[in-house]
Amino acid sequence: MKVVYCGQGLEMYDGLKDGFDHHFIQPCYIDSDSVEENGKSFQVVEKLVKQSPGWRLSLQTHKWMGVL
Repeated sequence: MKVVYCGQGLEMYDGLKDGFDHHFIQPCYIDSDSVEENGKSFQVVEKLVKQSPGWRLSLQTHKWMGVL
């Protein structure tokens, strides 16, 4: 399961997690935001992953690199 994090609580996915072997969460990357703003989203998700056992970080690295 992959979740794009936009500020929602992860507990809303508790009932769905059982059907998946892997649980990924990625920060919502907004093209119109600055690198700094998107970096803040990354920091929030990084902290969330560290505090939430079972969740792993997922990134759209092509967007961070500017490769669309």
